[in-house]
Amino acid sequence: MARRLKSTPFARFLVAMLFIVPLAYLGAAYYNGQDPIKLIKDKLGIEENHIVREEADDHTTVSGDDSYDLRQKIEQLEERIHDLEAENKRLQEKVHELQMRE
Repeated sequence: MARRLKSTPFARFLVAMLFIVPLAYLGAAYYNGQDPIKLIKDKLGIEENHIVREEADDHTTVSGDDSYDLRQKIEQLEERIHDLEAENKRLQEKVHELQMRE
């Protein structure tokens, strides 16, 4: 008769983890409202991404009007940043002044 192989506790632990970890990952993804199968495909790179690349190539060119709109938006955002920085400095000075009164 063939002798039965005994496994060490660590080997049994590793075999158990081979099944438990992927199931826990799938369960956590499902619990968080994500699609576990899609996550696995994304991690393994199973899905074809050539369609996404073609769409991205179409949007790389910017017309003159769009370029002007983007520049205008950048200027507005820079002005907003400047205003917020000034307001932040003013509020910090006010907080410092109130702390000095106490």
